[in-house]
This record gives sequence, C-alpha cells and structure tokens, in this order.
Amino acid sequence: MAELFQARVLRNSEVCPGIFNLVLEEVRLAALAQPGQFLNIRVSAANSPLLRRPLSIHWVEEGRVEILFQVVGQGTEILARVRTGEMLDVQGPLGRGFDPDPGDRTPVLVGGGIGIAPLGFLAQHLEGRKVLALLGARNREVLGCSGGTRLDGLGVAIRAATDDGSLGQQGLVTELLSEVPANGLIYACGPGPMLRAVARYALEKGIRCQVSLEEHMGCGVGACLGCMCRGLSAAGESVYKRVCADGPVFDAREVDWR
Repeated sequence: MAELFQARVLRNSEVCPGIFNLVLEEVRLAALAQPGQFLNIRVSAANSPLLRRPLSIHWVEEGRVEILFQVVGQGTEILARVRTGEMLDVQGPLGRGFDPDPGDRTPVLVGGGIGIAPLGFLAQHLEGRKVLALLGARNREVLGCSGGTRLDGLGVAIRAATDDGSLGQQGLVTELLSEVPANGLIYACGPGPMLRAVARYALEKGIRCQVSLEEHMGCGVGACLGCMCRGLSAAGESVYKRVCADGPVFDAREVDWR
C-alpha cells in the first residue's frame, strides 16, 4: 500500500494560462519517487470532490517534488488556489513508472502538451546520455511551460512541432517520428490519439516503446477497477489491465491499440 504524507506547499504558481507548477516539500516522498509514477492528492478537506486527483511527477530535487497540472475541472480548480505554507494530504508515489535504463539504445522522449511534464523527471535520470526529445503543443508558450524549458536545461536535443508554427515545425509531433533512430527506445506521454500513433509507428518499425497512459482513476491503487484498459498478454490474448496499478507506463506491446 502506498504511503500517505502531509506535504508542505513551497510554491503554487501559474506558469502560463491554466497551467500551474506545484512544489511540495517531503523528503521521504522525494526519495521514493521514480520517473513515470504519480501522486494521488486530496484537494479539499470537504466531501466534495470526494476523490483524490492523480497527478504525474514532473521534477524531483533536494527533498522537493514538483507537479505540473492543467486546470480542467473542479478538483484542479481547487488545487490552483492552494497557497504557500499549506499542507496537502498526498498518497504515493503510485504506479509502475518508466524503465529509465535504455541500455545501448538511444532514448527518445515523445511528449504532447501537458504530457511533456513527466518526461522532465525521466530526463533527470538520463542526464549524461545523448537524449532526443520530440515535443508538440499548441504554441511556443505552452511547450515551454509544460516542461520543454526543463528538458532544454538538461541538454536534451529538442525537435518541436506546434499547431501555430510558433516553434519548430507546424503540425503534429507525430510527424517528427521519422527522426527516431532504428536503435531508439521511445518514452511517450501525451493525449490518447498521439500515443496510439506513436505506438503503431514503433511497432511497425520494430522500435521499443514505453507509453504512459491516462485514464479516469478512482482509488489510484487498483482496487476499484475504474481505470481499466484493453491490453494484450504475452501470448497475444486480450486482457484488461489497471492503468493505476499495472501502469500507468506500459510497453507498447502490452496494449491493445485496436
């Protein structure tokens, strides 16, 4: 069972419209966290909203855990109003994360929008290696504040695609997949359609690929079965998997993309 923590809010700032950087101080939580895992945060002491909010870990440093989140509903609206010095009830770290050891393969990070955020923590574990990142967002501002700036600071080689052409190539990030080397290992996080396209490309080309899935979660620990996705067994048979406990990171070959 994941541990419960009372984490102190060091900062909660709006880094661009609707996207917030939440910095929590909790030394043991920071020590336990692995790239690709998430935290389940109770956003209110009241009964509404009842469920915690699952949020991916963006960055870990010196006993601090950072989250990047986008305001999309009641829970994240409440979280956006949290102030410095407040304490948050945090469960985690939860889930199966990325395998941060690519061996002799070239790590390629593929992220879309706020899905870029968890790739920052992964890139910390890959520091010192030659890493390529293919990043997509609506525009230059969103790409930067979703984690692109952090990746650039780690020396990651970035190729960008934006909807408006304000940075890099105009279009979708999936249009950059031809730049993945044959010996690459893809780590992908982003919207469902993007992940499906990335996974299908990787499977077609015989390139190893890990994907971080997003589903609506209830308990966050695999008990409620509210975040099931269609997967494949080692024998290729259709099975159901719990995104919160069996994932959120899966080998692309474990997911039924039909």
